[in-house]
Amino acid sequence: MQSFSIITEQKMRKQFSFFLKIMLFWLSYFLLLRAAFLVYLSTTLRAEPFTESVKALWFGLRMDIAATAYLLAIPLLLFCVWQFIANNKWQKVFRIFNYVTIAFCALLNSADMGLFGEWETRINSKALSYLAFPKETLMATSAAPVWLLLILAFVLAAIGIFAFKKLLKLPSGIYVSKVIYKISMILIVLPSLFFMLRGGFQKYPINKGSVYFSDKPALNIAAINTFWNFFEILVNPRITKNPYVFMDQKVAEKITAEIFALPVDSTEMLFTVAKPNIVLIMMESLSAETMTALGGEKGISPGLDSLCKQGLLFSNFYATGFRTEQGLIALLSAFPAQPASTIIRNFGKFEKLDISTLVLKENGYALSYYYGGVLTYANTNHYLKMGEFTTLAGREDFPETSRSTDWGVYDDILFNYHLKEVGKQNQPFFSIVMTSTNHEPFDGKVEKVFPGKDECSAYKNTSHFADKCLFQYLQTAKSEPWYANTVFIITGDHAHKYPQNRQYNEAERHHTPLLILGAPLKEAYRGKIISTTSSHLDFAATLFAQLGIKTNKFPWSRNLMNPTCGNFAFYTFDNGFGVVSGKQALIYDHNVKKIIYTKNKTFTKAEDDKLLNKGKAFLQVMFQKYIDLDN
Repeated sequence: MQSFSIITEQKMRKQFSFFLKIMLFWLSYFLLLRAAFLVYLSTTLRAEPFTESVKALWFGLRMDIAATAYLLAIPLLLFCVWQFIANNKWQKVFRIFNYVTIAFCALLNSADMGLFGEWETRINSKALSYLAFPKETLMATSAAPVWLLLILAFVLAAIGIFAFKKLLKLPSGIYVSKVIYKISMILIVLPSLFFMLRGGFQKYPINKGSVYFSDKPALNIAAINTFWNFFEILVNPRITKNPYVFMDQKVAEKITAEIFALPVDSTEMLFTVAKPNIVLIMMESLSAETMTALGGEKGISPGLDSLCKQGLLFSNFYATGFRTEQGLIALLSAFPAQPASTIIRNFGKFEKLDISTLVLKENGYALSYYYGGVLTYANTNHYLKMGEFTTLAGREDFPETSRSTDWGVYDDILFNYHLKEVGKQNQPFFSIVMTSTNHEPFDGKVEKVFPGKDECSAYKNTSHFADKCLFQYLQTAKSEPWYANTVFIITGDHAHKYPQNRQYNEAERHHTPLLILGAPLKEAYRGKIISTTSSHLDFAATLFAQLGIKTNKFPWSRNLMNPTCGNFAFYTFDNGFGVVSGKQALIYDHNVKKIIYTKNKTFTKAEDDKLLNKGKAFLQVMFQKYIDLDN
């Protein structure tokens, strides 16, 4: 009897020893993956002390423990069941499971590296939604060194599998025979898994904010476990409950209504023509920091800088998101980008949005959209058809011999095509031109005005090319018969982190110009600058006011030419938002549920809290509207 107890005790020790080793293995492997992530992104983190990068390894440990529990939950539960069968098949299954998972985590980590380099985030539901368009997704991230990342994934996987084979010899004969011992093992394993899954004994389960330790977003993102992050997306695929509830819904709605309310129904009229043609030019990745007129670098956009002297410039204008379709919906539907999703990827939602072009059509405008790329990407064509555009021109409408990048024909070809075709439409017309040459990876064969082989230099060169094409287009348009009756409105579909390599959540990352010019623009407004803080959302109401169109379909859009219009711009990023108002800008990160940055330190806490409250209220109301669009 004593001998039997000793044998049983030895087997249980073997079990515990093996479980401890496998957990230590995975914690070590996750540490290796995070270290590789930090090394790969060392250029992004170059300004940070080495000790701060090391902290990411430590602060991410709790999430590594939780990820290990998620990863081993099914194998350990199978082990508990297999104890009653007492055969060694579990060992083979367990070995194969770990090999596959090691390789998957290595590949996932490399994908995270590539995505962070372009979008400054780890994989999220928004990124996964674009996988329906694999070609475009690859092009969007093609600036990342794909082969290097694949090689790195292979090396990390090989190291992991080799270490597993050498260090984790699966013991044989570890099954105990008595039922009481088997049940004891289950009673130990299950509670342990539960607390590991929660990331500890605290009241609430671990979340992303639990590992945030720095005011530098890149370091916080590095602390997130790649497998835990992916698993969270899988178990929370569709958002049915508003994650951004900060106050009573009626209070939030009241604050939101006050943000967009204009005390006086008045407007300064800009045009000498009642119903001019409108050409909206959406410039791909147009950052305000490429224009000296907006305090940016010299020489990148000389054409736009000179055009500012001829038109009305809104100097504090912001995109609400960072993708083209987000900009399109914000401009035409006055619906902002969402932090945790993207509305255009959700059929049943975006079809229910109001679209300003329907109002324009009711008022006699012919509608057209010209783009050098593929119209089907991100459901853009479906959205535009809902807007009843009679002309939709995309890549397939250009000759196969047209010069192009992977994203579309070069901007000069697009602009020339527009000049040839738009005059065939009845007037007045509303026409959108969407450029593409300045899309990442900025590999267009353009003049190398800025030396250097880095991505920032490439961005400057394609920006310069796009600017040159725009300027030439406007000069050539002057000879067209429709020019005298046409207003041109220029803005970016979104801005970009270059040329200053901005963090993804900075206001400057979303700062883009809004420029109105053309023959119908009154002389008094040529060369004038309006500094009212505004965004893509305000385009619809501002345009309708100038055309004398009354509508209440766009409550989140303000007439910027109303003298009582206040300062407000809102933008989102992955699980957070930024608010800009006059001289103040602040960033709120929902992972840590607090303000992580304020631009102007002279503002009082009460003033910052008031602005924050506006941002919270708007996000809450907007996201509830996003959810309710399913109903």
